[in-house]
Amino acid sequence: RLDRRDALQSTFWMCLFCVNQHASICGGLPAAPEQKENQSAEQFQELCDSHRREIHDPVTGKEFSACKCGTTKHWNTSALCEMDKFDSMMAILDIQVPKVIQRKLSHVIVVDESFEVFSRIWVMAEIAKAQELELNQ
Repeated sequence: RLDRRDALQSTFWMCLFCVNQHASICGGLPAAPEQKENQSAEQFQELCDSHRREIHDPVTGKEFSACKCGTTKHWNTSALCEMDKFDSMMAILDIQVPKVIQRKLSHVIVVDESFEVFSRIWVMAEIAKAQELELNQ
């Protein structure tokens, strides 16, 4: 059945196989915001509320703890960082895949029941890049 639909010839970008988050973001939590001179109390409070949501489990309310894996971290300034490469990889694949298989690259988005995946900035950035490249989604 899949062969008749030509589905066996599809190529997909799946970032879950490509990024080792232990080599970049698991070692700490985002720093608390600092109030700037030109910032209103309301704006600063919004930043503080957003920061609290970022560092606390939405169900239990407990603060997340940093991972103790000990993996060497590579930030965006390092060539070894994997977190900042998906834009480039998607653009390269968009050019290279059609040359190899004579069809356009497709982008698969796996969505959880509560649509929480759309609250992750890297997922939204990946979707935006796929839209920019006009990938099939």
